[in-house]
Amino acid sequence: MVILNSIYSETGLFDRVEFRLGINVILGKYADAERSVNGIGKSTLVRLIDYAFLSSPRGSLNLSRAPFLKGHTVSLEFTDGNERYTITRPFEDEKIAYFGLQENLREYPVEDLKRIIGDKLFLNAYFQGAYYDNKWYRELMRFFIKDDIGRHKQDDPLNFLNYNARKTRLFAYNFYLLGLPNANIDEYDLVQVDIRNKQTSRRELINQIEDETQKPISELRTQIAQVNQRISRLETSLREFKFLETYQDVQTELENVSLQISEKLSASLS
Repeated sequence: MVILNSIYSETGLFDRVEFRLGINVILGKYADAERSVNGIGKSTLVRLIDYAFLSSPRGSLNLSRAPFLKGHTVSLEFTDGNERYTITRPFEDEKIAYFGLQENLREYPVEDLKRIIGDKLFLNAYFQGAYYDNKWYRELMRFFIKDDIGRHKQDDPLNFLNYNARKTRLFAYNFYLLGLPNANIDEYDLVQVDIRNKQTSRRELINQIEDETQKPISELRTQIAQVNQRISRLETSLREFKFLETYQDVQTELENVSLQISEKLSASLS
């Protein structure tokens, strides 16, 4: 079981926030009670957690709109069983992060670290009939980390991805999170994708042929069928050692010439 312990910034971007076991509530409060708590940083804290868990900075924190973040880092501590881990991620370089047991951190490319943390958070080797791919890590994390902006966009309870995903892919994710067998659903989804890719390749090939020949594919198919028929007739003729009807006149003429030669030879000998 994974439990969040704290989130902080070693560079002093914000103060350490400690989490307790159970439900944690983020409250915003100004010293002036009459001021609105909108924009005080509640959603930003959620996005910082998301960024530490290796989300895209364009999805959780837009660095182009927050240049003051450059030069800073965010660190997230969590416990998995008896092990306490730390993820530290700089804002200066979004492609790297540091991960390990407490202070013993190693640098990783973010794409590699996604697979490592994905296995740690979601892989269940004892789950019979389940299929899990650590490429799913960031997709599954969308179920657990939502800010107010993303939440308002969700009108389908099964779709926690904030985009129009394939239904079969969503079913595979939801079944896995519910502890239900999803291997057949995932295989069905992969077959669907393969069919669509092949259909796209076929359309592209047809368009290319029509552009090069300046003929519709239906006409080319007719010509191909005619050529195939001719080839078939020739192959049949060769197997049966017979001439085709188109060559029978030549065969008759050859027989007549042979007959005339025989007659002349007989006449000369007599």
